[in-house]
Amino acid sequence: MRLPPAQFANLSGMLNPSRNAAGDRKMTPMNTLPRHTRLRLLAALVIVLLPPLSAPAQDAAPTDRNLVNTRVRPGGMLADSPVRFPEQGASPAQFPPDLKPEHFDPREPDFYLFSSPERSLAQVKEIQAAMPAGRFTPPPNDWKHLARTRRILTEGGKLRLMAVGDSIVNDTMRSGWVGLLQAAYPKTEITATVYVRGGGGAQHFRENDRLAREVFPRRPDLVFLGGISQRSIEDLAAMIEQLRAGLPEVEILLGTGAFGTTDPRDAVALAHAPHSGSGDYGRRLRKLADEQHCAFLDFTLPWAEYLNSSGLHPHRFFRDVVHANEFGEQVLAKIFLSFWQPDLQPAPAPVESIEFFTEIRSQPRPLRIHGLRLDLRDARHTLDVVVARDPDDAGPAEAELTPPARLIESPDIVAAINANAFAHVSTPSDDRFGTWRAGDPVNITGWAMHPSRQASRPAANDSSWSFWVTADGRARVSPLEPQGAARLAVGGFASLIVEGHVTPELGGPLHPRTAIGVDLTGHRVVMVVVDGRQPGYSEGLSLLELAELMQSLGCHDALNLDGGGSSILFRRREDGSLAILNRPASIPARPIPVMLVVRSVTPELPVRD
Repeated sequence: MRLPPAQFANLSGMLNPSRNAAGDRKMTPMNTLPRHTRLRLLAALVIVLLPPLSAPAQDAAPTDRNLVNTRVRPGGMLADSPVRFPEQGASPAQFPPDLKPEHFDPREPDFYLFSSPERSLAQVKEIQAAMPAGRFTPPPNDWKHLARTRRILTEGGKLRLMAVGDSIVNDTMRSGWVGLLQAAYPKTEITATVYVRGGGGAQHFRENDRLAREVFPRRPDLVFLGGISQRSIEDLAAMIEQLRAGLPEVEILLGTGAFGTTDPRDAVALAHAPHSGSGDYGRRLRKLADEQHCAFLDFTLPWAEYLNSSGLHPHRFFRDVVHANEFGEQVLAKIFLSFWQPDLQPAPAPVESIEFFTEIRSQPRPLRIHGLRLDLRDARHTLDVVVARDPDDAGPAEAELTPPARLIESPDIVAAINANAFAHVSTPSDDRFGTWRAGDPVNITGWAMHPSRQASRPAANDSSWSFWVTADGRARVSPLEPQGAARLAVGGFASLIVEGHVTPELGGPLHPRTAIGVDLTGHRVVMVVVDGRQPGYSEGLSLLELAELMQSLGCHDALNLDGGGSSILFRRREDGSLAILNRPASIPARPIPVMLVVRSVTPELPVRD
């Protein structure tokens, strides 16, 4: 087993003899080392001597054994952590569980079997009232594979739930979310059992007839499999087959991991975490769920979104460097509860194609509004970002201004709008600053990336917001960089709508505008261009009016993109030519560096007006 570099260096420093000023070798007696140094040395030696399958283990419920478990892969969060975790065990709980679960004997060491929940509704509400505020996009329901469970919840009856996995699964169940679900569906009597092993993935539970011995006799209606200790999709598939053989009517929910040592502020690290729903594991787990007719729940992105939106260091939600404290548990509870409550997730009928629209208004002034609606679940099209050529490679410019029609010459592009703002790298030599000409080198404002190129990254103190699409195809709007792995992103200015609430307080000046928004599910995208600075034809909108327009179009979150003379919307005609749907304020159309486009995945893509 290879140790992380920092830990390896620390261990080498303790084991290797040092030299005095004369260069002579000297040894430090073990008993003269500080106590905490001796503990770290012993822990490191234990790690080295453990067989590969023993590391990295997770703490087994209900006790914590963290001397080794939480120091194997400490992660980047420790570098700036405001929390000092104990060398052994975990930070003291502010809210110890107030319900005593019933324990059952699994008849083998390291496995635990007990009833859930361990928190009363009163305590859950107390914790949630005290926890740091945050927000997340609710994960989509997956009712098609949970028909029986949904029927029991809505019509009433007994629902037997069993959670199987590692200590992260235990954290999830200890949160008390089952009590919240019971309160949401009062006609249903819900019982829950937890069967966990520290570091326990499907590779453990599929062995030695454990399912037949401990799971089958309890006849669960629903089995939840999750955590961060799953070692292979193949083991999960074998476990699912065993469950279906012993419980033919059982429904199964597969969950990604939520936390561990991966820093949720680092989108790239999060995508590469072996348990992450935003990376390769999440894609393979979703594919397994589809193949085995299991429900799927991505905990990773909502978890990261909540922690990042709180504005606090992630360790404020941890009890040690791997596991959640009471606040982290409640983030999981909130995610889980939102998954089970259909009323929190309106499901509009999918748009079967791109739908363009134009609206002419005379009040409060002449206005021409153009836009399109797009459903990302329609596999016949996909979003993409087109960025102009970088004129100087490693030089200061990020792109050169390009006529928008030239940026989108590819025949598979069926629609496009302008996106990021931009600024000259330097004042043009003829001193006509403010005049934008094709070929001018510029810097791009905010985030701009597509699958093969990251063209612009915002500064740490940038106050702009981004529109981005996750690896699994859901659209988001958030401050700065994406709060999870992004497939593509464009940047704008300030938010227009956050969680359904209009954010601009004042009207402000009237201008041509470009905006983009998403619905609550992240599946439906609305793009809008409003013409302006053209008296008697279309005079433009204020930011407040633009936000109210996006809200009326069904947006739950929305973002103001670059406007003014850059505002432009294209559509591919039936004859293959590109048409500008709006009347830009700049004639000819202003050259720009970035466009958000809709590509056709099939030869012909029907559109609706």
